[in-house]
Formats: sequence, structure tokens, C-alpha cells
Amino acid sequence: MKLLIYLIQLMIYWGESQPTWKVIYDSKNWESLGTQQVKQSWHYSHVYGGPFSYCGDARLFGGYSVFGKSSLVSSSLTLPTHISVKITFDFWKIDSWDSESFLYLFDNYVASQSFAGFQGLDICGITGTIYREYVETITTTLSPHLSSSLVLFMTSDLNSSADDESWGFNNFKIEIEECPEGCTFCQDSTISCNQWINFASYWPSSNESDVWQIDNNQPLGYSKCASLEIAGGIDKLFKGQSISNLIQNLPTHFKVHIVVKLWVIGIWNQEAFYLNIDNQSKYSTQIYSLDSNFQCTEHQVKIINIDVNAYHTSQEIDIKMKSVKNLEENAYWGVSSFNLYVAKCSIGCEECNWDEAYKCIRCIKKWGSLNSECIPAPPLECSFVRINDIFRLKTNSINLFELTINELDLVMTEIGQKQLFVDDIISNISIQVQVQCQQNMEISSFFRNCNECQSEEYSFINQCTSQSNILIYNAIFIQVVESEKELLITMSQQKIEIIQVSIINDVETQVSILKIEI
Repeated sequence: MKLLIYLIQLMIYWGESQPTWKVIYDSKNWESLGTQQVKQSWHYSHVYGGPFSYCGDARLFGGYSVFGKSSLVSSSLTLPTHISVKITFDFWKIDSWDSESFLYLFDNYVASQSFAGFQGLDICGITGTIYREYVETITTTLSPHLSSSLVLFMTSDLNSSADDESWGFNNFKIEIEECPEGCTFCQDSTISCNQWINFASYWPSSNESDVWQIDNNQPLGYSKCASLEIAGGIDKLFKGQSISNLIQNLPTHFKVHIVVKLWVIGIWNQEAFYLNIDNQSKYSTQIYSLDSNFQCTEHQVKIINIDVNAYHTSQEIDIKMKSVKNLEENAYWGVSSFNLYVAKCSIGCEECNWDEAYKCIRCIKKWGSLNSECIPAPPLECSFVRINDIFRLKTNSINLFELTINELDLVMTEIGQKQLFVDDIISNISIQVQVQCQQNMEISSFFRNCNECQSEEYSFINQCTSQSNILIYNAIFIQVVESEKELLITMSQQKIEIIQVSIINDVETQVSILKIEI
């Protein structure tokens, strides 16, 4: 019985630990799409018809006498926020392959599969023992996959005419493992993903290259590779050159994550590539491209997904990508996507850092730190009130009120208004108000205690019995959360009031903390 319970628990845990995949692209809708609509997301070259054909009852992209020798299919798709990608499709080998290979590249993942002509059944194409059709379901999972785009290449090393050996595919599906709802980036498990924002993205929009400079003196241009547009590339950005950009006005943050899709084109033989942040190298790799099976304009092509995670707090960031040229052969490089993610400080935090854990160093004005988090600081609370009635004593003020705050070295005797900013290190404020009595005068007073307290608890009404006495109100106010405090003091003939400007429900609100009125 115990073993059965254990197995059930294990199955539940295993099921919960499996990723949940969301379909974002499904070629089943090809049935209702025309050629021009498919061309919006797929590019193809060296084809011999089509681009669609039928093999039996199956509609293929490519197929018999459509995709053959030198045919190349490419696409670049923009993806929702995700952590992993899964690609599934049915590949169709058609007719007399002689251990030749189907080749595919999905970003930096490259694979090939060989097929023989006698594999499969007679479904379409030429009939004969070496002219068979064979279907292979191919599934590729890229995890982690952080790039906001996905580049797809498909080709073959066939060497005969398309009437003799062909290929195609259908049931093409892309699924993603999504980031949690509300998150734009979710790779760094040490940080709550809702702290990340996508601050800057560049490419594939052409005008975005104007802010990137080649070797600090010329704007970065564009080129095409396999019908896909990239920044830089052939005859635009050579091996040995660099590009840079100064990105400014970053929000308060403690970390950055940069994700780049790098294209290297031509012959690279263990030559270095660097990504620098603020003149410090944060990423480097040795690039070898001689093993690449994909080409554009007869140059070998390789794609590298780069992601760089670094601590950073400055309001500007200087990004530089550079390559080293050891070999004399001309080669090129380019970029098809760039994303700068910023781990912003928590709400209400003006300066933060990351040592062993996230820490807010300073909260913004009118916010205070509680349990290592910034919160809107509650208004001051009155912790003590004493009212004295003193006879035969007169104030120095020509008005009925005189205000003294010792901690602020403030004495106020004239009608008007003052605005005060009280430092967060001043935790207690002692306030004394003297009121010159008039015959049969009634004085009401209010001292804010706390949000949940009864309003009558610190409300008083006092009667003046003669003109020769003074009522002295002594109160001590304390801050609930350490924070800067903004006070507005208003004195008139009939009233003195102290208002604190606080953040309540995300709105600056004036809260009366003391009021004495005739």
C-alpha cells in the first residue's frame, strides 16, 4: 500500500514538473492560405515549382519536383516571452535518395538526417523500388531559448534533378514554454521575473541601426542573408570591426541581461568575439564556422545566441560588440535581434543592489523601508498629548496661536503657511501650541493617532474661563516607518493646522495630523 501511494505521488510530481507547451504557430492553416500569405513568413530559393504540392492526400510545402537540389527554405519569426521552444514537423523524403541528407538549422541548433531511396512506400513521384516516399517526424527542443526571435533554415545535399529526388514538409508546429503571466523575461530564477523589463530592443526595423556605430565613426547598415534581413552582414560589417551604442535614461536597477542573435558569415577559424559593457568584457567566444552546412551568397553561415547577465546600476550603459581578425580572408558578421532587459528596483526604491540577495538601499521620497521593502510611509502618529491651562500668562504673539517645534528649531507666530521637509533620521517630533484665551471661547483640537483608531480618542474640547489664561498643547508625534516627511503648516486667526503629504493608494494625499480651532 505504501509503495502504491509513493508511486502515485511520484507520478503527480513528475506530471507537475513537465513544461506546459503553448502552440504559437501551426501549419494546419496552410490549407486556407494562398502563396502570397505564406511568403510573408517563409522565404524559399532554388525551387522548381509550387511552392505547394500533394503527395497522396497530404499537402506539402515543397514536395515532388518542387524542393530539390540547392533548394533553401528560411524564416525568421518573432516569439512571445518564453523560456523554451519546441519545433515539430513531418519531413518527406521523395524518390531516389542515395544516403543523402536533409539539413536544418534552428538558431544555433544544427542537425542532419540521411535517407535512402528504398525507404518508405510509393505515394507520389516516380514509381519503382528506389523511388519511395518516407515520412519522418522531427522534434527539436531549444531550452533554454531566450531570444525574442527564431531563425529557421532547411536544405539538403541532394545532387540530382528535382524530378529524381525531392523533399518537402508539413504539419509544422512551434510551441513555447511561456514565462509566467506579466513577465517579459524569466531566465534568472534568483530574481522575481516581474522585476525585469524589456528596456531596449533593436532590429529588424531598418531605422534602428542609425544609433549603432561601426568603429565609432559610421552608421551600421543592412544586408540580406537567405532572404532574411540582418544589421551588418556581407560587405557591411567585416570581421575585425566593432559596433557600439550608448543607451541612456535607464530606470533605477541592479542588473541587466542582454540577449543577442549573432550571425557569422564566411571563414572564421577560432577567432574571438567579445561583448563589452561599460568597457569591461562580459562575454567572449571563439568562433569556428568551417563546419557550417548553410550558406548565403556562397558564404558559410553560423548563428550564435548570446546572453549576458551582469550587475549594473548606472543610468546609462555603453554596449560594444567587437570581433578579432586573425585570418586574412574577408569574413563578415551581423545581428538580427538585440534585447536589453533591466532588473528594476522594487516599487518605491530609489537605489538598490544585489550582494547575496536583493537589497533596497534608499527609498524614494515619502516611502520608507519596512522588512527590507519600500512601502508608502504612513503619516505621523500622535503618541502623547498633554493640555495645560495656565493663568496670568500671555504669549509674545500678536495672534492667538504660537507654534514651537524643537527638533526643527521652529517658532511660528505669524499668520501664513510654511512647507517643511523633515529628514528621515528625525523619528520623533515634539510640537507645542500655545493658544491665548478669550472670554467664553471654546477651543476644539484633534491629534491624529493611527489609521485604525477611533477618531474621538485624540479629540478634545476646552473652555476658556477668562482672558488671562493660555492653553498649552504639548504633543509628540512619531514616524511609523523611517522616511522623509513633508509638512504643511497653516496658521490663521481662527485655526492652526499641520498637514502631512503622504502616499495613499498610489496618490499623494494631504492628511491632517494636528488641528486646533477656535
